[in-house]
Amino acid sequence: QLVRAAFQTGHRIGNHSYTHRDMSRLSEADIRSEFRRTEDVIGAFLGREKLFRPPYGSHNAAVDRVAAELGYRLILW
Repeated sequence: QLVRAAFQTGHRIGNHSYTHRDMSRLSEADIRSEFRRTEDVIGAFLGREKLFRPPYGSHNAAVDRVAAELGYRLILW
């Protein structure tokens, strides 16, 4: 309900992972799972341009690759 309310008042909704783990330390399968599990919950509110801010701002080539494969644009501070 909170995400819906934020979306309806004009806020952008982005993916920030499901468990808030340092994704640069995860396998590609686990990275993909983090994206997909979160998208299962908030997918209806992501909009045309899917945004992703990694927890702690931590990302590496694997995180960047999976994000791109799933159609996300990386956003940092």
